[in-house]
Amino acid sequence: MSISNTLTRSLAAAALLTTGAAQAQIVMYTDQAAWQAAVSQIGHDYFADLSPGGLGVSFLERTTLGVPYNYTVSSSLGQQRPDMRVVGTQTDRWIGTTDPNANLFLGPDGGITAIGLYGVTSDANGSPAPGHSVVVWACASDLNSCVSDTYDTTIGDSDFRGFISLNGVGFVGIRSNAITIQFRCNHAVDEFGLAHGPPK
Repeated sequence: MSISNTLTRSLAAAALLTTGAAQAQIVMYTDQAAWQAAVSQIGHDYFADLSPGGLGVSFLERTTLGVPYNYTVSSSLGQQRPDMRVVGTQTDRWIGTTDPNANLFLGPDGGITAIGLYGVTSDANGSPAPGHSVVVWACASDLNSCVSDTYDTTIGDSDFRGFISLNGVGFVGIRSNAITIQFRCNHAVDEFGLAHGPPK
């Protein structure tokens, strides 16, 4: 299954669990359908407005399509801020780092309660390269609740990670220590600022 077909389908999603007085502040999901089921509005960013090649910047302000939500994407490596680049075709475009050891960060504006993304690894030319390890982590807006996961990329559905927080998502980070990182993302905000869905 191509990444393009995967991303143009309805994206997946999952319910944020609440049990009695104990409330999970941020929850991560690997199933797309569960992630999408938990939110009511989704804005997409396919980077179609960016031309392939080096961007010459380490920080971008973005607005999603369909439902306009604002967020930033930035790269960092210690005190350095490596440039980002765009690869792919007009209909299947990815943004990534130029340094294999750099981190990518997505920082949403206030009120965004969910973020879903595909994080894959790429070779030096920016072509997707499956089988390399990726670390993804996210924190709620108050930074008191964080989750993380490590997986080997397959360039398929299993590369999806979705995050939901009733308190708002503070940021999502992604990195790989062996090879450069690329991602495409989807942001979601419930019309009432809450994620919906029954416990699984």
